[in-house]
Amino acid sequence: MSDVGLLMPDFGGGDTFSTYLYASRNHPNKKLRKRLFEATTEWVEEAIPIFSADQICEAISKEQGTVLEPFNLTAADIELAAMLMKMAFSQVYQQTRFRIVSRETIGSDGGLVFTNNLKSYYVERYALGINRTVPVDAWTFSPANEPSAREVAKLARPKVKASCKFSDEGMLIEIRIPALNVMKWMPKNAEINENRNPGPESRRGNTHSGLIRDIRKNSTIGPKKGPLGDLGLRIDLTENQIVIAPKSPESVVRFTAHLMKKSVIQLDPGPSYRGRMKLLIELRPPAGQQVDLEYSTVFTEGVLESWLDIEMDRGPYIEKKDRIEILEWFTSKPIKQRFKEYQI
Repeated sequence: MSDVGLLMPDFGGGDTFSTYLYASRNHPNKKLRKRLFEATTEWVEEAIPIFSADQICEAISKEQGTVLEPFNLTAADIELAAMLMKMAFSQVYQQTRFRIVSRETIGSDGGLVFTNNLKSYYVERYALGINRTVPVDAWTFSPANEPSAREVAKLARPKVKASCKFSDEGMLIEIRIPALNVMKWMPKNAEINENRNPGPESRRGNTHSGLIRDIRKNSTIGPKKGPLGDLGLRIDLTENQIVIAPKSPESVVRFTAHLMKKSVIQLDPGPSYRGRMKLLIELRPPAGQQVDLEYSTVFTEGVLESWLDIEMDRGPYIEKKDRIEILEWFTSKPIKQRFKEYQI
């Protein structure tokens, strides 16, 4: 795992590299783009490539695709693919396959596969195609799936409203969230374990029982990031709202202590939800009936993998101030100091 990035502590090296590469192409700060480009380029060269960019560009440019599935890339796509293939087919990473999906393809299926001697073959999407098998664990570049800066900004700034209030049921935290699919908190994002035992939410007929159980298991509270589930809190969830409330006198006492300390809750369904967002909420007690709470969102692994899917132990190092600038670009607001320990 990498401790540099936008990059939360649970970003792997591939996600770190992808995010820096993306920012080097799209960030509005020209000087930062230059620093990031230099960092990623240096990282590639340090891997000791066995092919030059010219050799790879020549090999890619010869490809036309199949009769049913033409293969088309822009000059910029070819240049980026060459950079990535230099890293893949290097003495450090020693990949045996690298797959490039045509710019005209919707999604990430099919494409052109290069082997580590620059030989190539096509993976066909056509149902009766001769070769439809995608190589397992091959690094993949899908240029058409690179999100625009606007798309990423929209993803990173979900509409959230959090408050602490008193109701007829007592004290509670109410959080309005985007749709669960926007947060990537849907079961389709999770690696489902069919054998796990149903929790009490399932027995009560809650349609999000599995997600609630995962949130309780993986979320944390306080500076020591203790398990949220240990406080004995009730968690209710609908498509657009989370309600967290004590469910016993003991949990009221323990939860109130965190309110007074202005602890941070990190809501997280866990790493099995690929590409998920985490939600950070800073607690504070209501002065009257209700008080609005500060919040921030956190990217996790997989957010850019539909564009660039690679695996490595760690990513390039860049200065902390640059990491913060990337993060603030994504969140469109200065990052509250209390949240930085969770994000940088």
